[in-house]
Amino acid sequence: LFPAFANLSPAHLLPQDFFSNPETLAGFVTGLVVNMLLVTGIAVWVLRRQSKQAGPASFVVGDIGVLFPRNKAERVWVSLLSVNAGVSEELFFRLLLPLLIYTVTGNAVVALAASVMLFGLVHYYQGWVGVAATTLMGAVFTGIYLWTGNLFIVMALHAFIDLNNLMVQPWVRARLANRLAIV
Repeated sequence: LFPAFANLSPAHLLPQDFFSNPETLAGFVTGLVVNMLLVTGIAVWVLRRQSKQAGPASFVVGDIGVLFPRNKAERVWVSLLSVNAGVSEELFFRLLLPLLIYTVTGNAVVALAASVMLFGLVHYYQGWVGVAATTLMGAVFTGIYLWTGNLFIVMALHAFIDLNNLMVQPWVRARLANRLAIV
């Protein structure tokens, strides 16, 4: 963690070895998986309710349908895209951009807030709902980075969320749509 941002970190509230402890890290990853399954389960429940009322529906935040894979080859590319976004966006928006803005302004809070806002704005292709959602997630990612001081955790979380949104949920929707069409 860059020294200028260290005083913003709530990490002093946790034991020093919080994320280096294998059991804690396993619990953190398990929590992520459980939350992904919970979000997917809620999406399935909402889709089932909506499909009973008005035919098949979509549970997508922002306009990202064009990114959903349509075949096996595209699933490979979308998986690589998700991992690339997790790594490259986090390097840029949690590390490089805040350092650049801090160098110019001398204010760590301004640097982090500006990078969070810009993170949301570069997702404008998803529409304003997508901008709002990614700005919120950018703030969460920044908080986790400050809390843990570990950019790798944030990269993995970002890639995990993108894989869930672009691969798992569309797959569940397609399976559900096929099931409802058969019934």
